[in-house]
Amino acid sequence: HGEVYDRFASPPVDRFEVTGAELVWVPPGLQFGKPFELAYRVDIRDPESLIYERQYLSAATGELIAREDRLAATDTPGKARTALSGERPIVAELRTDGTYRLHEGARKITTLNLRRSRITVNAVDFTDEDNYWNNANPERDEVATDVHWAMGKYHDLLDSMGRNSIDNAGHPLRAYVHFGEQQANARWNGRVALFGDGDTTTILDLPLVSPDIVGHEFTHGLIDFTAGLLYVGESGALNEGYCDIFGYRTSHYARGAANTPWKIAKESTSNGAGLRDFAAPNASFQPDTYGGELWRDTTAIHINNGVLNHWFYLLTNGGDGVNDHGTAYSLAGLGVDTAFSVAYRTLTVYLSETSDYADAAFYSLRAATDLYGECTVAYRQVNDAWAAVGVGEALVRPVAGFEVVDTVVEFGEPVVVTPGRQHCR
Repeated sequence: HGEVYDRFASPPVDRFEVTGAELVWVPPGLQFGKPFELAYRVDIRDPESLIYERQYLSAATGELIAREDRLAATDTPGKARTALSGERPIVAELRTDGTYRLHEGARKITTLNLRRSRITVNAVDFTDEDNYWNNANPERDEVATDVHWAMGKYHDLLDSMGRNSIDNAGHPLRAYVHFGEQQANARWNGRVALFGDGDTTTILDLPLVSPDIVGHEFTHGLIDFTAGLLYVGESGALNEGYCDIFGYRTSHYARGAANTPWKIAKESTSNGAGLRDFAAPNASFQPDTYGGELWRDTTAIHINNGVLNHWFYLLTNGGDGVNDHGTAYSLAGLGVDTAFSVAYRTLTVYLSETSDYADAAFYSLRAATDLYGECTVAYRQVNDAWAAVGVGEALVRPVAGFEVVDTVVEFGEPVVVTPGRQHCR
């Protein structure tokens, strides 16, 4: 008769321990004074200790009519000496035994210790006695608070954009630190983020826990709930590029511009090279121009995203140069807040599973129009940043209205002008 409701959405229901199913009379929402209903009372526990909840399911319809959180814990502000960002405020959970763990109920943030396993059920809590997290040790457990703090900042960044977590409905952010042995990687597995400690045989020889990496991985989850960009071809390159953009913005939001490098994963490389360079993609063997010298076959997802990264860099900072097609450009830049607002709206409102670079350019102009108006300075800069990276044409005429021009894009050739692009005049 009943249905178990997973308020955390992502873990599979069949992993929970469900006991009880006792018939009781209960008022909706446990608000005594309202008419009582006949319901099944069930207790739900997560083997990873993330949930202990009692739910009341209508005996007539199976619908959830009330719940109570049975986990005896309290969100408590604390401080952490992180590995990469100095001393930072965090929120941990005070347990009934007087110790703390890296859980936060309000924002649904959880950081767990995978102990170099690759199987999430092997994870355990990070704990502390006094909520001043100074847990540097040979296992490098101090990196756990880097991730925990950065997740809070990522959540707050989305909140500043009017979004409640990655699904806009309070989806939990759950991270597993110390993922696997010699893992020069961090990843989103469809429901949680996993952070490796680096591989001493590769360039990524330090833990992958900086704010840009944390923001990058959880944005894969956000994309699952929004554009759903397929992880192939140009849509896959856009997927990676938007994750890099959100990763940079997470670090900028958390630390400020002075402490945010324009290189992804810079702090996971002991030589400081990083993986991808927004300012100079060619230095990381990525193209800075669509269809340019380093542009690869469209299966090169982690290569071709350099074009989107460079577009965002130019839109933020401006710049002068000549792209691989011989097109000169000169941009003033809009600053990170405006550039990110355009990128955020483009991704979360307009793009879809098979969107390509032409779509990203066209709909970023739609987003700029929504936010700042038609043929404004912001609109022109968005357009001209795309022209600088080889997608479309610069707007050379003064702003005074616009016209829609019809163009033809030949398949298999670099995009010259996006179909239906609005040109200011």
